[in-house]
Amino acid sequence: MPIWDSCKPQLKQYEEKYRMSDDSEVTEESCGWENTVMDLPAHLFAVRGEGYLAQAEKNFIELKVPSEKSAYEFIGMKVFQSGFDMQDTVSKIPSVKKYMEELEAYDKTVTSPEDKLKLEGDAPSYLLFCWSFSNLWKTEYTTVVHFLRRQQPLILNGSSPFEKAFSRFINADDETRRDKFKTVAKVRVGNEALLGSIRMLGGERPVIIGRRLNTHFFAHPNHFEINCDVGSSTVASMLNSIIKGASETMVIDECLLVEAQNDDELPELSICACRFLYCQLQQVAIHLDAMGEII
Repeated sequence: MPIWDSCKPQLKQYEEKYRMSDDSEVTEESCGWENTVMDLPAHLFAVRGEGYLAQAEKNFIELKVPSEKSAYEFIGMKVFQSGFDMQDTVSKIPSVKKYMEELEAYDKTVTSPEDKLKLEGDAPSYLLFCWSFSNLWKTEYTTVVHFLRRQQPLILNGSSPFEKAFSRFINADDETRRDKFKTVAKVRVGNEALLGSIRMLGGERPVIIGRRLNTHFFAHPNHFEINCDVGSSTVASMLNSIIKGASETMVIDECLLVEAQNDDELPELSICACRFLYCQLQQVAIHLDAMGEII
C-alpha cells in the first residue's frame, strides 16, 4: 500500500501489550513514542448492543458491548497548516489528492482473495475524518486529517445492522448526518486541566459531534470526508488551546461511530478506532502555500 512520503507522525502496529485500562498507568512499552499514531482494535470501545433502545429504562452501561472489528482501518494521519480554510481537503490540497489517487490505483492491483474481499460492495473505499481549527483572526488554519481504508465488504442498503446504519448516514442530507455521527475520546494520559475541559465538552461519553460543532460532509466517487470545525464552539476552542499546549504529553484513544437510532441498526459497530501518542502539532505539521502546495 502506498506510504506518504512524510514520516511524521509515524504509524505503528498495535499490540495487546500496549493496551491501557481506564485506571492503569502508562506501560513502559507505550512511553517514549513521540509523534506516533496507530490503528486500534475496536473491542477496546463499548457500543450500543442489541436491545439498547428497547430497554432505555435500564442501566445503559449494562447494555453496552465491545465492538466487533471496525469497518475501516486507520492508515495514517497528517496535520496541515495554511492561510486558508482546507475543508474538502482533496479539492484544496494537491498532495492529499495525489495520495488518494495512489491508494485508489493500488486497490486496482490487489490480487490476494483477502484484499479483494475488503473491496467488495459499493460503500466508500476511503473515509477522511478531519478536525479543523483556526486562530482568532482567521489567518492560520490547521486541519488534522485521518485517513481510513475499508477493511471489510460493505454494501450500501445491505442487510447487516451496520450496513443499514451506515447507508442511512451516507445517503442522508447533511442535517440528518449531523444527528447520527458521533465520536468517543478516551484520554489515557493527560493533565487534570485537560481532563476537566474534556468533561465540559461531553466527557469521555459518546458525543453526537454535529450537535456541538459545525460539521460538513463532502462526497466523492471513492471517498467521503467528514470535517468538524472546532472553532465553531467556544468550549471546543478552549479545549483545542489546551491540547495544542499539552499534546506532547498526552495519549488519546478515539473511536468514530454512526449512532444506532433504530432497533435494526443494533448492535453498533465502530467505523474506526485509533490512538495518538505524544503528538506535538508543531512538529508534525505540514505547511502549505496559498495554492495548497507543500512548502
